[in-house]
Amino acid sequence: MRNAGAMLSHDSSSDARSLDEAILSVLRRAGGKTLSAPEIAHAIVPDGDWHDLLVPIRRTAIGLAQCGRLVIYRKGKVVDPADFRGVYRLIAISGAATAAARCCVPPASRPEARPIHARRRRIAPARH
Repeated sequence: MRNAGAMLSHDSSSDARSLDEAILSVLRRAGGKTLSAPEIAHAIVPDGDWHDLLVPIRRTAIGLAQCGRLVIYRKGKVVDPADFRGVYRLIAISGAATAAARCCVPPASRPEARPIHARRRRIAPARH
């Protein structure tokens, strides 16, 4: 991070906390709207080279989503933070976004994600 590093301190754990808080602050100011990584990066470093923040924002967003502090959207749908590709948008967790954060639960622990044979089925008696 060339110019973006000026916003963050030189300590790596401090950098991560600063970026966490910067992302969440930008999302809170967005008022419940989703924002893309470039929009967030530009808000964090408006006059500098914000392009270097795109990868760190993605990594940080994944961690924040796994902690339940934000939700990641792709093509208008909530995605699993551990398994998504391409263009994405972020939104801070609020009352409205809490239900959407359900997607952040690992898929194997959601009943609807279990294979059909693992669900309890009622078998109708055979007719004669």
